[in-house]
Amino acid sequence: MIYILCLNPSIDVYQTLADEKDGIYHTKDQSLEIGGKGINVALALRRLGIDSRLILPLGGPLADWFEKQLTFRKISYVAFSEDRPIRLNFKILGEKEIAYNVQNKEWSCFEAISKYLQNVITSSDTLIVSGSGSRYMELLKPLFCRLILDVDGKSLKELSVLKPYLVKPNREELKEAGGKDVEASLKSLLNRGCRQILCTLDRDGAVYRSLDKEVRICPIGFDLKTTVGCGDAFLSGFLFAILKGFDLNRALHLAGICAYYRGTKKKFISEKLLLKWEITV
Repeated sequence: MIYILCLNPSIDVYQTLADEKDGIYHTKDQSLEIGGKGINVALALRRLGIDSRLILPLGGPLADWFEKQLTFRKISYVAFSEDRPIRLNFKILGEKEIAYNVQNKEWSCFEAISKYLQNVITSSDTLIVSGSGSRYMELLKPLFCRLILDVDGKSLKELSVLKPYLVKPNREELKEAGGKDVEASLKSLLNRGCRQILCTLDRDGAVYRSLDKEVRICPIGFDLKTTVGCGDAFLSGFLFAILKGFDLNRALHLAGICAYYRGTKKKFISEKLLLKWEITV
């Protein structure tokens, strides 16, 4: 079973900038989407035909709406009741994308989530931990499973001693976790115990590194409308390919297609369309 731990779900409010007059910025449309790194991964895997179970805290007046959205998208989930409301993140889409994200805070249902994880996670399960959070070590140290981390750099540096199966930092997270540059950071994380590193590098594409392999891939294209969720789509595409038994080069290529499609279409690619795109790009 694939479990996804998302300690910081959000509601992403997208607004497309129309014009500015007298210091007031006008937008021509607005949409609300469920968000958070773990949410994005669950959505992407679902579109690719991979089942998972989302574990998350939900609170505040929009919690019911959030759950309805998960149900509508056929996402299996376990929600823990929380007094703190879900954070609202604003994405302003204009010539340059601007994001206003609420900082993550600790949830009061932490102990309930910890108990649940210890009761259900087994050595045959995969646990994907996505997003910033505190007390991750306390949550994860008692568990024995295939661990995949897509967390902030500080958490990644701390959790690398757990010898995770795969970690997926971006450039900034990688440097925060490892060293002065990409190469030094990759070596540092491998020396600490990370078995595979999948690092997204914005316009420079991505790099895969293990103790005995290195593969670099170029971006599929640069005509992105948003960067939100692209890294999550990249990770999901890679996991899809690995679960299907594809070789490493093909897995990375498919991951790149997923990230590109997310950035240009603002939605996740399906399994059928993904394999079709692999032939055409």
